[in-house]
Amino acid sequence: MPVTISAVARECKVSRAAIRKAIERGRISVNSQGDIEDLEVAKQEFIQSRDVSKVRVTGPSQLKGTTKTKGGTSQSKGGTKPTGSTSTTGTPKTSSTSVAEVTDEHTELAKSFQKDKAESAAFDRKIKEMRFLKERGELLEKEAVVRGVTAMARTYKEAIVNFPTRYGPALASELGCDPQKLMAALERDLRATLQEVSDNKLSLPNNETLQPDL
Repeated sequence: MPVTISAVARECKVSRAAIRKAIERGRISVNSQGDIEDLEVAKQEFIQSRDVSKVRVTGPSQLKGTTKTKGGTSQSKGGTKPTGSTSTTGTPKTSSTSVAEVTDEHTELAKSFQKDKAESAAFDRKIKEMRFLKERGELLEKEAVVRGVTAMARTYKEAIVNFPTRYGPALASELGCDPQKLMAALERDLRATLQEVSDNKLSLPNNETLQPDL
């Protein structure tokens, strides 16, 4: 089932426009119909191809309060005024965010980006390895395994169910008993055995189980 742009945007914590732009630039892969097929793959592709230099970070020039400019004027939230003028509002308020805090925030963001990039690279290597194994025939799709096991189980079931009709008369002749009674007994016991076997499940990797639909 295709994954929506909104779902990818929520997962990556960005806007839908950012996801659309990433798709247009080939940073997120889509199928021939232009749909995103896997949410986790799309997330990793977006994070891996993201330019950290373009991530918005609050800088010193955006700090609250008043700062001096090189031209001799002071820049405040309400506009500019000459540095020689006397303020009538009293002592300016101290900014609640310091340059050191902004620097620490940027450092943490850079570390987080590098960590995400490393995880994305590892995920990408894993995907490439799985594709390589699949091309060599060493990796099978789960759906294909389920179909194969189910088909084989149904073949065995049909052979067992038809056993009384196919071999019952010959066995009755050899044993010297009533064919109808023998076939009825065989069918009863074989169907009971099939019912017991059908409750068993096939263990798969990653702690998954498979119960063929008979």
